[in-house]
Amino acid sequence: RRSSDLSYKDKAPNLLTQSSLSYKNLKHLNGNVYKVIGDKGGTLTIHLPQPLRQKYDDFYVTMKIKRGNPDSNYTVSVNNYANHRLFSNSTYRTGIDTQLYRTKPDNKGNINITLSPKGTLYLTLQQLNGENYKMLKQMHKK
Repeated sequence: RRSSDLSYKDKAPNLLTQSSLSYKNLKHLNGNVYKVIGDKGGTLTIHLPQPLRQKYDDFYVTMKIKRGNPDSNYTVSVNNYANHRLFSNSTYRTGIDTQLYRTKPDNKGNINITLSPKGTLYLTLQQLNGENYKMLKQMHKK
């Protein structure tokens, strides 16, 4: 049997419903529209409860993000990993707005997503998935 004939049955649960969100220098205007109001950026914090932190080694955050006004280069920083994004009409912009970040929570159980500079952003947190690599470790033993 070819591996392409097999479908992967083990779907990762979305852990966003088991987490809590808080904002600092980031105002939720409506729907997926946010406004960064802090000079050093605005932060969206995902707090993970202890049982989730114990269960998983890594976490994967999937978000769709696009700069609003003023249109400019902007930075998405996930637990201090900075991802520099280009302004909308940049020749070098890929047009891919959905981003996936691998991270670990800090010692307080937080994943901090800092957005800068000031202005509006369109942001949708789509998924938060945990990974303990159990399947990978099992397959490696075979």
